[in-house]
Order: sequence, then structure tokens, then C-alpha cells
Amino acid sequence: MTHFDSRMLAEGLALGGLFAVIAAWGVVGAALIG
Repeated sequence: MTHFDSRMLAEGLALGGLFAVIAAWGVVGAALIG
């Protein structure tokens, strides 16, 4: 795996983690409101 590929993978994991956190907070917020 080249450096470019590993960087793309790292960025993908970072974005995936960010979206997972946002989704988790959305579920928590919906549960508290609903």
C-alpha cells in the first residue's frame, strides 16, 4: 500500500468516525426529545 492509499484510508476512517459520532448524538437527542 502506497503512502497515498494509506492517507486516503486514514481520511476515510476519520470521516466515518465523525459521521458515527454525529449519528450517535442524533439518536441520543431523538431519544431525549421523543
